[in-house]
Amino acid sequence: MIADQLTAHMSREQELLLWCARTELEPPLPVRIGERVEDVGIDWASLLATARRHRVTAPLYRSLDYACERPLPRLVREQLRSWFAADSGHNHLLVEELSTIVAKLDRDDVATIPYMGPLVAVSVYDDLALRPFDELDLIVVDAVGVWKAKQLLVRRGYRRTEALDDGAEQAWLRNHARLDFVRDDDGARIALRTGVLADHYSYPFDTRRMFARADRAKVVGRSLRTLAPEDLLLVLCTYGGARGWRPLQLLCDVAELVRAHGDDLDWTHVLAEAEFLGATRTLSLGLFLAHGLLDAAPPEEIWREVSTDVATCNLAEAAAERLFDVELPSDFEQSVFYLRTREKLRDRVAYVGHRVRSSVAPRGLGLAPGDEPEGDV
Repeated sequence: MIADQLTAHMSREQELLLWCARTELEPPLPVRIGERVEDVGIDWASLLATARRHRVTAPLYRSLDYACERPLPRLVREQLRSWFAADSGHNHLLVEELSTIVAKLDRDDVATIPYMGPLVAVSVYDDLALRPFDELDLIVVDAVGVWKAKQLLVRRGYRRTEALDDGAEQAWLRNHARLDFVRDDDGARIALRTGVLADHYSYPFDTRRMFARADRAKVVGRSLRTLAPEDLLLVLCTYGGARGWRPLQLLCDVAELVRAHGDDLDWTHVLAEAEFLGATRTLSLGLFLAHGLLDAAPPEEIWREVSTDVATCNLAEAAAERLFDVELPSDFEQSVFYLRTREKLRDRVAYVGHRVRSSVAPRGLGLAPGDEPEGDV
């Protein structure tokens, strides 16, 4: 079985975490979780630390509470409950701020789409408490909208995290497709985005078309734009691939989207868009890992194509093998893995070219060294 191949090297705590890091527990998973928890050899400190590092303590807490007949150890239960309450409260505060900002931008005729954290929590998990996030991200369709949004954020007490003059700021925005802001009195962070990922990742998402296809979702009583599920799946897979599929939360996002929307997705559109983006292998890898590690199966014809691709299988084994490593991969290791996920030579050349330029360019040119996508997940 594919799951056995991907998890053969994992500890029983890591395997238990994979069983619990989901919103639904299909039989016989609750029984397996209960039996595993009753093992006297469970290293609870390791399990909790790994779950926190991978941002999946909320689903872990809920799954253990559902599956275990015997009470968890008191300190374990209290720690999970504390994290759950703190993360849920923090999420709701940030979403209230998001709702206020979007409402004010709407009045200024600035169209926005909330991106990543809040969007995924609402449209995929259907529960703000189950998907923690640390910052707000807004996709803004044009330069005028970015300028208006920037002025609004300054009025609300935010400042740029990069102290750049106007010319350098424009260069930064062209290369990174985002401007980052922080509010010092409460630490709130927000990113204004003009694209999904920085240009050197070479995924030519058309944000105007994404706006045209956008759905709506209720968030704290307000209707906000959300990415169409087909677009969101591609965004999640490209973002996860750029991050090397760490933390585990990124993979859970893909798995939950497949579970929630897989039967209704326009897979013909997804595959065509992936081909256009040069992201067919990236999409395949995300779907392979979501199915192999988290039991989120795409339609049979999609899975048949994904599971028989040798490059995807090899990449999935490499990603799973290092998923729970405490030590982060080096820049070189991360770059090599990312290059393996791209099927088109032009995209690999563009990425390598950026790496070379960024190693020698002054920061003010907007070509910051490093290739990890910035921001929250």
